[in-house]
Amino acid sequence: MIERTAGIPAYKLVKQELLKRIAAMPDGARLGTEFELSDEYGVSRGTLRQAIAELASEGRIYKIQGSGTYKGRGKEQHAFTLEKTFTEQIMKSGREPGIEGVELKLVPAERNIAEKLGVKEGTLVYSLFRIRLVDKRRTACCRAYIRAEAVPGIRAEDLKMSLLAMFRERFRFTLSDGSITCRAAAAPREIAKLLDVPTKSPVLCLEHIENGGGFSPLFVDISYFSNDYSLKLKPV
Repeated sequence: MIERTAGIPAYKLVKQELLKRIAAMPDGARLGTEFELSDEYGVSRGTLRQAIAELASEGRIYKIQGSGTYKGRGKEQHAFTLEKTFTEQIMKSGREPGIEGVELKLVPAERNIAEKLGVKEGTLVYSLFRIRLVDKRRTACCRAYIRAEAVPGIRAEDLKMSLLAMFRERFRFTLSDGSITCRAAAAPREIAKLLDVPTKSPVLCLEHIENGGGFSPLFVDISYFSNDYSLKLKPV
């Protein structure tokens, strides 16, 4: 908890405390997530972000989405975004998109999901699972975790096809500043069974974090794609 000083913005005080902390840390050491640090210093996440933004611009710290803030400059990164949504890409290729197995339920947020959503561990969030199809063949398994207070009236049938379209059309949210992380992964047993691929075979894992409706973040969506799906990216 920081001690407020008249005439000095709160974010400047947080910055001073962070400078003291990183001075005693080796490069690459983790400071914590926005949620952890804002709770520790007793400030809003907006105030904390101002302090972090200044330190990052000075090259003292860097952020890894969903993981936390670290000392140092970090590695050079190139930003890309999806050329089109899954549904748009499939339709453009002349194939038929589809969806099945939609399941919606309230679940307590596990630690890693809580950190990504900026809520306390154990907070009830919506878990929205679905299987994406291409020409009636299972191509992806997706599970979104959504801030429950953002969509109190949500129903499984609200999801017709596209998750983004649901938020825009059903809930009238303006979505912005989202991020997508791509990585290779070994298919977990339950995912492998649903996609009809060998357990631990290589699959593409996409983690999509999106803001909207006054919530930052609004949801995190984790998808596993079989190897017959090609992902099209474009630089931003």
